[in-house]
Amino acid sequence: NGNDAPQVYLTDLVTTNTYAIPNARGRPWNYEFAANGDVVFIPQNVSPGHSVARYRAGIVTQLATDPMNTISYPKTDGSIVCFLKATATNQALMLITNSVETKIAEGVSIGPDFQINGGWVAYTRNGGSGQMQVWRRSPAGVSDQLSFFGSSSTVAALAPNGEVAFYND
Repeated sequence: NGNDAPQVYLTDLVTTNTYAIPNARGRPWNYEFAANGDVVFIPQNVSPGHSVARYRAGIVTQLATDPMNTISYPKTDGSIVCFLKATATNQALMLITNSVETKIAEGVSIGPDFQINGGWVAYTRNGGSGQMQVWRRSPAGVSDQLSFFGSSSTVAALAPNGEVAFYND
């Protein structure tokens, strides 16, 4: 049917087996693959757009759900998961590690260009002057603002040691 979103598949490059990820349908901003084979996605069978799930070794686990708010842009590095949660008045960047959901940042504007690598998270948020600035959260939970420009910045890359490359207007 032309109205359906595409099915998401995972191919094991060692065995060449291909698996359809159950209830994972959508556009590229609704799922992400990690190097370890994990897939995080917005499931289409339970409150579409209001939960995030992970496929790992053939098992789908629901990680978070919020029937009152919209969840989008799930991402993972294979150990932690982040996603955006939009309320009627705000946006929040959420982190899930060891089945615990934590708010990393909140504001009127959180950018969807965040990246995760080795437990580090690089993200953009409004710096207070209307410009998007780059922030980084360490695996220990410490957040630092990395850009302080009068124009907006976006995340380009995040290394496993926490080094961040970013673009500035």
